[in-house]
Amino acid sequence: MCLCPGTYQGEESFLNSMVIHEAAFGPLEEIIEKHSPQYARPYAHWGVSAVTRAEWTLIIDEWQAERRRLQSGGELSRQAVWWLTTGVDPEQPEANLPENTRRLIILIEELSEWLRKTLETYEQVCILGI
Repeated sequence: MCLCPGTYQGEESFLNSMVIHEAAFGPLEEIIEKHSPQYARPYAHWGVSAVTRAEWTLIIDEWQAERRRLQSGGELSRQAVWWLTTGVDPEQPEANLPENTRRLIILIEELSEWLRKTLETYEQVCILGI
């Protein structure tokens, strides 16, 4: 997945973008879909979705609430567990879940900070799908 500041302009949009592996981005998508009609469209995760500053603000706020909840020992949603255990040994599918949850908390913080700074300059950040 790729986050591109501003309007998608083809290859030049990648210059200031942030690239995130789909398995890391997956647990965050449910909240994006909740606040962005563009991203909630069927098959939107395979294309370009423009997400406005106002929508990102709501998304970031909810991500931060989720981060705090996870830091306090809250459980992951079933969808997040699936994403965070994809590709792990089928004999022990949740073996890496604690470490991946810790990394998700870090990703939420770093991604939120990048988006806040980017949205100081841009009205939207596009999500480029797989």
